[in-house]
Amino acid sequence: MDHQLDDNWKLGGLLTWTEGERYDENDDRWKALNGYRIAPLQLHAYTEYSPNNQWFHRLQVNYSGARDDAFEDQIGFGSNEIDAYTTVDYSARYQVAAHTLSLGIENLCNEDYYTVYGQLLRNGNNQSHVSASGTTVKASYKYQW
Repeated sequence: MDHQLDDNWKLGGLLTWTEGERYDENDDRWKALNGYRIAPLQLHAYTEYSPNNQWFHRLQVNYSGARDDAFEDQIGFGSNEIDAYTTVDYSARYQVAAHTLSLGIENLCNEDYYTVYGQLLRNGNNQSHVSASGTTVKASYKYQW
């Protein structure tokens, strides 16, 4: 969902929420699907500012919710508890004629977290439990002819 506030400001976001179960004939009850099939709640909200046709700025908050349905139902593979996390990203773009400079900063607050997939990959030795990247800066230049 996007909303243009005025000529310079824009707000928007995206929300995804999924639930799912399967019937377990051995236990004669419904059980949650594992974390590989059902992702936790995801929320992305942003604000954009563009003072003119050349400059563009965007600040985005990304939230991934907790999920323990599969853990509570003890379904086995892919049933680890998922912890929630929040990250903030910033991007900017400056364009003059055919030239475009872009800058992106992911995980602006250097949040220490594990992605959903990283949390699901845990084994008994925690060898596969690798945290997500810290603050990451990306820059690019594009010339279009």
